[in-house]
Amino acid sequence: MHSARLPGTLWLCLFAGLLLAPAARSIEERPTISITLASRGDVKQKPEGAEPASLAFGDVIRDSTEVRTGGDGFCSMAFVDDGSQLKLRPRTAVYLRAARDSETSLARTISLRLGELLTEAKRQQGATVVKTATAVASVKGTLFWTVVNGDGGTRILTLEGEVEVRSTLLDSVFQVPAGSSGLFAADGTVRIGELDPADVPVWQPEPRPEPDEGEPGRGEGERGGPGAGPAPPSPPGKPGGRDGETMGGPGEPPPGEPGGEGAGASRGWEFGPFQVQLNASVGAAVLDGTTYQAYSIRPDIGIGKLGIGLDLPLYFDSQGNLREEDWDDADDILTKFYYVRWARPDDPFYVRAGALDDVTLGYGLIMRRYTNALEWPQVRRIGGRIKLSYRNFTLQTMFNDFSELDEPGVIGGRLTYEANLKLPVVFGATVVHDGNQFLGAKDGDGDGVPDAVDQFPDRNDDDHISWLRGTIHDDGIIDQLIHSGDIPDINNRPPMIQEVDTADVTIWGVDVGVPVLRRETMSLWLYGQAAQIVDYGRGYTVPGAQFRWGPFRASAEYRIFEKEFTPDFFDMSYEVERVSIETGADTTLYITKSSRLDRIPSAQGYYADAGITLFDLVDFYASYQYMNYGDNEADQDTVETFTVPNKSLYGRVAVDPTFIPKIGLLEGYYYQPHTDKLFDTGTDGTTVGYRVGFELTPSILLVADHATIYRHGTDIKVTTVETVFRF
Repeated sequence: MHSARLPGTLWLCLFAGLLLAPAARSIEERPTISITLASRGDVKQKPEGAEPASLAFGDVIRDSTEVRTGGDGFCSMAFVDDGSQLKLRPRTAVYLRAARDSETSLARTISLRLGELLTEAKRQQGATVVKTATAVASVKGTLFWTVVNGDGGTRILTLEGEVEVRSTLLDSVFQVPAGSSGLFAADGTVRIGELDPADVPVWQPEPRPEPDEGEPGRGEGERGGPGAGPAPPSPPGKPGGRDGETMGGPGEPPPGEPGGEGAGASRGWEFGPFQVQLNASVGAAVLDGTTYQAYSIRPDIGIGKLGIGLDLPLYFDSQGNLREEDWDDADDILTKFYYVRWARPDDPFYVRAGALDDVTLGYGLIMRRYTNALEWPQVRRIGGRIKLSYRNFTLQTMFNDFSELDEPGVIGGRLTYEANLKLPVVFGATVVHDGNQFLGAKDGDGDGVPDAVDQFPDRNDDDHISWLRGTIHDDGIIDQLIHSGDIPDINNRPPMIQEVDTADVTIWGVDVGVPVLRRETMSLWLYGQAAQIVDYGRGYTVPGAQFRWGPFRASAEYRIFEKEFTPDFFDMSYEVERVSIETGADTTLYITKSSRLDRIPSAQGYYADAGITLFDLVDFYASYQYMNYGDNEADQDTVETFTVPNKSLYGRVAVDPTFIPKIGLLEGYYYQPHTDKLFDTGTDGTTVGYRVGFELTPSILLVADHATIYRHGTDIKVTTVETVFRF
């Protein structure tokens, strides 16, 4: 009998398998070394045996992993056993190894292959060394930079403590104390000397650009005072304004600033059944903390009664790369529809879905110039409008967003009836309800924590905090990282919006209007209206009048408001005022717009506006409100009194610059909310500005908007420039 023999190749395979078995461990089985505290720009990790992958905030780094930063990359990480940190500047590569030193600590080896590495050892538990081709530095409660240049030499720059460094070429140990630098050259030369501050790298990742604050002069939660008064014009740049959104009773003239959405619409073309209007613009946009050059094409396409408004943005980064995530799946196609409509608002049957612009119900005491697109395109809401007229009845409904219908969010309706008495009389009733004002707190990652106070954007805060505590077992290390600002204060996390009771608000009202004169070139309406904010106060406007005659238009009304009432509660900025967020040392409060009503006193006064267009050369519009509040008791227990500013003013003048060479746009504006003294720049929110459009070609304008906003006694200069194409 012959003994069984294994082929030589099989023995070789078995031997190789035994050698490679330790490396065959799954990555998940390797000990966790650190957790990523910050990652910006091009940062990648490559665990041994795996493909490179982007390294993001909160990712863990395990044994046998290379971390590499690109030309714009910054990365910082904290060791999970003692909270010590490593910070990598651009063009740096390190290889991390770790072995269990005890149940609570790791022995770590950090191999710096190229670049600049800051080591910050805190209450160190395990042994840690930083290795390069020419030096091995022992980390013992110190703060120092290790720099490896292209020539292979190593520099140790000690900021705190003392670093013990062994030269691998001389096999000798040197001490580099605080305020000193050590050079360990590739030829074996060692030099220890005084640290030159100019040689110390700066750990300072570029801050993310702050998001646009929207309308100049009005921060979140600032508005909603008594008699909110005239509002500045809708923000420019929206692709709206194509089919008109003002909704009143039969024959009612548009309230507020005349002209409605149709003002300033671009010229168009007709191709058989197609009607096309086209606008385009060039500017800048900040999305997800990155600044892009933005090109936007905004066509309005009509096919019979069907109309489609599109917003086709193209965002290019500083390298000229298109932001592809706006175009890479089917959902992106849907977001390019600004709205879809059937018919026009003055038709008997009208439907619109998508963005809503300048929506006014009736004479505007409850809802005036509301829009769900103030934050477009960063926040996209798909709202809806329906109008149905039958004989003398007209029914109108609206809602702000399909995604909020189950709460519901903002939903409103209006019913009018025109009676044929000796004079036509239009009776109207309006109701608007917001089922949960807390929905105004934006929550991009859906974890229940508003974006403004989200400790871990793009992650579920509760899950990530639990994971952090499970990864870093020592509460002392967590407290240390919180104190140093390396992680948010997870011991005092903001409350989830679901933990706060819903806050609804309902306003209903009635009105009556008489068209004293109703002709094509001239109209005069007299009206009165009343509204009740449920559980708060009432407001009345009696009498009111609106007049149009050719190029001239005007309106005026006398206002009587009980305490805890404000007009046009649902206005242009409502979506950003539904809820404001106030943070303290250990508290976060969500404050709804309706909760601010209890400090509004009673008032009486008037509102008036007027505008005129002269010979198609000059267009002037102004609105003014005066409310008499006097001294009002704010608190019956303390008998505290206060005075509310009682005047508001808005004005705009635009000139046709045809007679001025190379100028295609020329206008100025002034806005002053809630003041005791007109034209006093000490009033917070006062805004003075002008816009000038320079003709680069007959169809291209370079528009400069210069505004001065006065806030807290200082003037803030804001200048924006964009290129506008006229077709």
